[in-house]
Amino acid sequence: MRETLLCIAAWLWSNGVMAQTADSYFVTTNNIKPKAEVEAEKEENQEKETRELFSENFPHRKLCDWTKDMRFMVMPEKMDMITGVFNDALDGKRVSCSSLRHTVMVYDGYEDIASQNKCHIFFKREDNGQRYYYEPPSGLFSDYCESKIEVPSLAYLGDVDKARQLFLGKKFLTQNTRYRVDLAQRGHGYEEVARNVGEVVTVKKIGVGSRAFPVKFVLEDTLGRQFYQAVTISRTNCGMREEELGQDNVRFTFEGSFKYIDEEAGKPLQASASAKASRKALVGRKVHLLRRTLMGSEKTSSETEWVKEYSGFTIERVATSASSEMVKLFLRSIKDKKVYTKRVNAPLDFDVKPAPDCSNCFGNIFGEGDPLRDDPDFASKKKSRNASQHNDTQDAATEDTYEVEPLPYLE
Repeated sequence: MRETLLCIAAWLWSNGVMAQTADSYFVTTNNIKPKAEVEAEKEENQEKETRELFSENFPHRKLCDWTKDMRFMVMPEKMDMITGVFNDALDGKRVSCSSLRHTVMVYDGYEDIASQNKCHIFFKREDNGQRYYYEPPSGLFSDYCESKIEVPSLAYLGDVDKARQLFLGKKFLTQNTRYRVDLAQRGHGYEEVARNVGEVVTVKKIGVGSRAFPVKFVLEDTLGRQFYQAVTISRTNCGMREEELGQDNVRFTFEGSFKYIDEEAGKPLQASASAKASRKALVGRKVHLLRRTLMGSEKTSSETEWVKEYSGFTIERVATSASSEMVKLFLRSIKDKKVYTKRVNAPLDFDVKPAPDCSNCFGNIFGEGDPLRDDPDFASKKKSRNASQHNDTQDAATEDTYEVEPLPYLE
């Protein structure tokens, strides 16, 4: 009996050894992730890079946060043509939208009329500087600017300009089955065409679409056939609520129509590494004001508080603007720990000397370090300035210029 059991054990061991495959001899430590998990993590990282790209380059700008560098094109809808939207700032008379159609407008601030519980939101034509205003149905600016309605008929050009910088000539994958082709110049009429999901297409042109969907992508497939989709990206002034961009309107969002890929290897596009490094390098650095300056706070969207010269701050965050030239600095006061904000022009580098007449340039507003606390001899080296110099400088700092070459948005 014992001999029988030993024979059976030997047979089982022999067959077990013989059954071992070559793969069984490769062993690893338990930290190695399965291939499926690695692929899932890679896809998640790509999606994260995509979200970062859009948050940095296409931030949503509520009306409360609009600045005077923001540009729009008048693209009135049927109701706008009937009721009108703008009044002439000189005489207050209503102006026909047809006369302003396709005009580039630059945001020019607002004025509250408290006695009548209303406000005027100003714009000026980029071509001749003529001013107009939009008067909301009721309420002061601080109340109205929080609404989703914002300003009718205006398509936000900040997204169009940024999309041109990032996507012209790039490859997309179609993510929808319904797109459009034009029937006439300047977008007057279209018909829908069917496409397959996952087609590789090239971005040939980018222009203006409508107020709700301002970025018009003209795409070309591998056979040379062109079609388009107009989408909203940052949703700035699109006038639509989140729920309205669901269901059938999903195709008029970027993610509902396209997935962008690198022209060569299908890799997601990434935000500029140098731009990221420049902003990242500033975070945590100490700076001080070179002169008395208007600044904002976390609780207010506009810059309305005067802060005295040589005030010291630590830069906590740098947020990009839809404009390629503007960023928003979040600065914590070294003295009272309050957080202030300031919009400035790039480059954000102390080694780059800005033009003397660039009143909004970072290097003309801030100096490096906190001399009041870090330099014991600073008080004796301070140069006095008189009040008129302060006022003249600040008046100039609040003026914006609009020497921007018009772009052919309508193609």
